[in-house]
Amino acid sequence: MCNKFNVFSDVNLTYYKDLKLELVEVEAIKIDGAVSEILKTFNYQRFFNPQIDDDFYSENCFYIDLIQAPIVTYKDGSKYLVVSGLLTYQKLCALKGGDFTKTKCLVLDKKPTLHERKLLILNEISKTVLRLSLNEKTTNLFEKLSFLFLDQGSDTIFESASWQALYPQIKNKKQLCNWLNITNKKLGSN
Repeated sequence: MCNKFNVFSDVNLTYYKDLKLELVEVEAIKIDGAVSEILKTFNYQRFFNPQIDDDFYSENCFYIDLIQAPIVTYKDGSKYLVVSGLLTYQKLCALKGGDFTKTKCLVLDKKPTLHERKLLILNEISKTVLRLSLNEKTTNLFEKLSFLFLDQGSDTIFESASWQALYPQIKNKKQLCNWLNITNKKLGSN
């Protein structure tokens, strides 16, 4: 592996070598505890409140979402705990019931460490925040990123261990603005 891209030096990537696609009972799929804590802190529903009425969301659309953003889990007893694929999982919850009782999930062969689970979900959420914020007329992108990354006692998001693991080349607001090709005003305050 090229050292230039080895930003997850403390993450054991061997978990992903034996990733399996399994047919899983929908009722057995739950959110991982570490992921749930991040979602509570971040107020997930506030930032990702779906614009689509779930009553019109079809099973076919779900399967397309499942291909594009699979639900990634690990097995814990009889439960499959979600560590990635959150928006797809949200749609799965909307479809639960009736004849829809099983779906396919990517299953890690071992439980990732707490740090790895946090990085998986922070990576997913931060990419979604950046994509959505750049496409809307918002000026509070930095506030959204702060909700995600300032839980570790750092003075700025750029000093947090999670930010440094995911985006090590971005060390300040100017570099972030340059990377996103936006103005400081679009990024927002502090």
